[in-house]
Amino acid sequence: METVDEFEPALDFPRHMEMSPRCVEWGDLMRGYQVPAPEARAGDWWADMDEVFDLETQHRHMVQNERDQHRHMVQSKRDGGGGGDDGEDGGDIDDAASGRS
Repeated sequence: METVDEFEPALDFPRHMEMSPRCVEWGDLMRGYQVPAPEARAGDWWADMDEVFDLETQHRHMVQNERDQHRHMVQSKRDGGGGGDDGEDGGDIDDAASGRS
């Protein structure tokens, strides 16, 4: 189940279950195949866990790294360092837009 940061399991999960009889039915069925987590408190089925991976954060980091690499490449070309491996004279869209060639 994916939740928002403000999700309070003790309050919000029972509300969710009240609104969704199919979830209750599914939970009852699945309990026959599960055991409570060892770290769960007495009477609790689930236990809190730390997030270990967030796909959205990973994507943001990848996009930022690509932007940083592009900025570095463009700055290197402007500084006369080339930086391109396209076999051309080093010109790119940024150069054309700035009137440089």
